[in-house]
Amino acid sequence: MKRIAPISILSVLLLVTLGLTACGGSEPTTGQPVIHFEQEIVDVGIIPAGSVLDYSFNFTNQGDAPLKINDVGIKVLEGC
Repeated sequence: MKRIAPISILSVLLLVTLGLTACGGSEPTTGQPVIHFEQEIVDVGIIPAGSVLDYSFNFTNQGDAPLKINDVGIKVLEGC
């Protein structure tokens, strides 16, 4: 069995977060989108090989500008 570890989900969150904060630093500024995830870490446990995992990431824009997500690249890390 292969395990899709929390690291794979963390990778997605990291990529999205880095993409949105790369130009703005760590402090939100006026006129910027600010993404906030309801849950940042998800442990999906052990997933049998060939299984399909379906999970929704709930997030909100807490900034005062539109949050645009143009592309989400998902990279699955196997066998932590």
